[in-house]
Amino acid sequence: MLLAIDPGADQGWALFDEKVLVRCGVGDFRPVIEPDFQKVAGAVLLVSVLECVVCECPTLYRGGKARPADVITLALRAGEAVGFAKGMWPNAKCEYVEPRTWKGQVPKDVHHARIFAALNDIERNVVATNLKGLAASKRHNALDAVGLGLWAAKRRV
Repeated sequence: MLLAIDPGADQGWALFDEKVLVRCGVGDFRPVIEPDFQKVAGAVLLVSVLECVVCECPTLYRGGKARPADVITLALRAGEAVGFAKGMWPNAKCEYVEPRTWKGQVPKDVHHARIFAALNDIERNVVATNLKGLAASKRHNALDAVGLGLWAAKRRV
């Protein structure tokens, strides 16, 4: 299993099993994947099979528009998410990836179209179902996590 995280106030996340998208969302991923032995019988399996956590690394670029204080806040959130993952799955490989490494300088709308094109019909349904009713202003966070997960799974985006 692979967990991809796009940190932020509206944190995006995507969970892949055998390189296939199985869940995605916006917000705290922990209640969704944290084992609850009383409610989710199969959750204990997830603890032993999560192999990789990949998280976008907030980065300051020369001449960029981002405020340094905002990037620091994002970096703290990324550290919290990866720290939780490392505590929960100590054997999982955790990696931070700069945006330009996994998506380059492609405009968001173009890149999101590429992400959808890389998904199969079942995965598109996963996105539609998991993000149903979510404000468009927040959906991009989950789509970025999906794209990061596709990149980490070495699927073309």
